[in-house]
Amino acid sequence: MTRTCQTLRLLLGSLLLASGCAVADESEDSSTSDGNLEEAAVALPAACRSAEIVALSRPHSSARPAGEKFTYRVWFRRPASPELPTVVHIPGGPGTPSIGHDQAWVPPSYGLVTTDPRGVGCNQTAAAAAREFYRTDELANDVVAAIDVLRTKGMGKFLLHGHSYGTVLATHVAHLLADPARPQPEAVILEGVLARAFTTEWMAASYVDEWSFQKATLSPAVRSALREPKPLGYDGKTWGNFFMVMTAQLGPDATQAAFQLLDPDAAGKAVPENIEKLQTLIDAFGKLEVSAGPSLTLQQHVACRELTSDLPADNVDVVLEGGEIVKAPDVGTLCEGFELERPFHVRDHLYPFRTYYFIGDHDTATPPWQGKLHFDTLATADRVEVVVEGAGHLPLMRHLAPCGPSLVEAVAAGQGFGDALAACGAPVDVRFGRAAP
Repeated sequence: MTRTCQTLRLLLGSLLLASGCAVADESEDSSTSDGNLEEAAVALPAACRSAEIVALSRPHSSARPAGEKFTYRVWFRRPASPELPTVVHIPGGPGTPSIGHDQAWVPPSYGLVTTDPRGVGCNQTAAAAAREFYRTDELANDVVAAIDVLRTKGMGKFLLHGHSYGTVLATHVAHLLADPARPQPEAVILEGVLARAFTTEWMAASYVDEWSFQKATLSPAVRSALREPKPLGYDGKTWGNFFMVMTAQLGPDATQAAFQLLDPDAAGKAVPENIEKLQTLIDAFGKLEVSAGPSLTLQQHVACRELTSDLPADNVDVVLEGGEIVKAPDVGTLCEGFELERPFHVRDHLYPFRTYYFIGDHDTATPPWQGKLHFDTLATADRVEVVVEGAGHLPLMRHLAPCGPSLVEAVAAGQGFGDALAACGAPVDVRFGRAAP
C-alpha cells in the first residue's frame, strides 16, 4: 500500500474503505513472460507477473484480424466453487488500469477478473496506429475475447461491472454479448454511469453547481480565507483539483469537513493541527495528475473523439478564483486537433441483460441525469436504479462498501436487495423498470 493511502486512511478513516488505492507492488519489470518480441522493451508493472494473469493475442485492429498483434492480459481469480459467478470489472478513465488493485466490494468466494485497457498498465505495447488502436469498440472486443478464453478456464457464469467510462465500455461489451453465439452475462452492474457524450453542455458544470451547494454550509471565516490569492500557499489549480477529487471520490460530507479545517478557534486564530491535516489532504488529493505516454494517447483518441471536446490538458476542469470554484481557462486544450466524431449514446448499444444502476446523488464526475438517461433508454432490459444520497462517483465501491459483497450476491441471485441495502444504513431511492414486451 502506498504511503499516501496510509496517510489518508489515518485522516479519513472509514471514508476510504474500498478506496481503490493500489495494494500491489508498483515496481516494474522490463521483461515479459510470453516472449512477445514486439513488447520486449516495454516495462510492465510487477502485478503483470502474477500467476493469475491470463494472456491472449489480439489484433491491433478488428478490421485487420490477420495484421499486427499485441498481448492482451487480464487478471483472473477462479470462483471458490463452480456454481459461484465471476465478476468482470471494467475500470474508468478512459485509461485507468485495475490489475493489481483491490476490489473489496466483490465477495471473496466469487471469481474476479480485473482488466486494463489496451495500451495501458499490463497491456502496454509497442507503437500502434493510434487512430484505429484506441477506440471503445476495440477495447470492448478485447474484453469479449478475454471472456471467451476465460470460459475455458473455469470462469462459468459471470457478471459485468463497469465504473465511470467503464460503464460506456461495459455497455459496448453487453451489446456484443447480446449475440446468441456469445456467452451471456447474468447481469450488468453500472456505477457512476455515462449514457451519452457531452455534446451540448460543458461536462464539468456539475462541479460548479456542487460548489454552490457546498459553500453555503461554510462559515464566513472559511469563505474569507478562500478568497486569498493563494490560500495556504496553493494556487487555484491545486485547490480546484482538490475540490474535484474530494467531492467526486468521497462526497460532500467529507469535502465540507476538509474545508471546515480552515475555521479559526474562538480567538479567531487558525488551529495549527487542523491546518496541517488540510495541507496533508491537499498534497494528496490536489496533486495534478497529468496523463502522459499511452494513457494520454488513449485518453485523447477515446475521450476526445467519443465523449467530449471539453477536456483540459492537465485534467483540471475547475479552479479556485476569488473564493469561487469556476471553469478552468484552458478547458478544451487536451482535445486540440481532435473532433467529437463518434459520440457515444446508449441507444446505439442496447442489450437484454438485467442491469443494476448505482448512482450518487452528488456525483460530479458523471452527474445523476446521465445514469437516469441510461436507465430510461435501456428499455430492452429489466433494470433497477439505486440512487445513494450523499454519495459521489463511487456509490457502490465506497459509499455502500460495508454491504457491497451482499449487494453483489443479491444481484447474482436475481433477487431484490432491500435487506442488504437496509444493512448499509445509507439512505437510497430505488426505481424499477421492466423490459418492453
